[in-house]
Amino acid sequence: MTVDTTVRNLTTIDSSSSEINEKQNMSTTLTSGDSSLTLNFLSKAGYWFFSSVTYRQAGNEVILLPESEVFAPLGFAYRCGQNVTFSNRINQTLVATFQDLKVQPYFMDTSNVTLIYGDSINCVGFFSVPIWSGLFVVFILLAITFYGIMMMMDIRTMDRFDDPKGKTITINAGE
Repeated sequence: MTVDTTVRNLTTIDSSSSEINEKQNMSTTLTSGDSSLTLNFLSKAGYWFFSSVTYRQAGNEVILLPESEVFAPLGFAYRCGQNVTFSNRINQTLVATFQDLKVQPYFMDTSNVTLIYGDSINCVGFFSVPIWSGLFVVFILLAITFYGIMMMMDIRTMDRFDDPKGKTITINAGE
């Protein structure tokens, strides 16, 4: 959590509580000392969205919005190894950054007492840097192979000294 230029790490949580209302909105409040973070989630059309973070301290309340969309299908978790940042759009004095975030607000109904994360949707996207690098190398090798095959198909036999009216050479293979 960054307020102006002061960085405050909320690594210890004193208490937490969750609440779901009839409109499929869910909020989870994390309290540490005199400040609290409320994580607000929204469920719509088979997906859940991490809509905002509400920061409260000493009677002041600031709503922080995500800089990039955080969402996943219901029953799936959202996982991001990069920093996920929520900021105040009016003035950038307050920023909440989650490092190595894994979140799933709506768990599937299970008979287990403990809740288990579903499959994760990653924030990187389908084409990551290693995938692009692998595809680039494969395309280069395919181009080299294609060029080599085209050059081999272009090889001409030397028939300049053959006499078309003369006797042809025959080789019998039956000995």
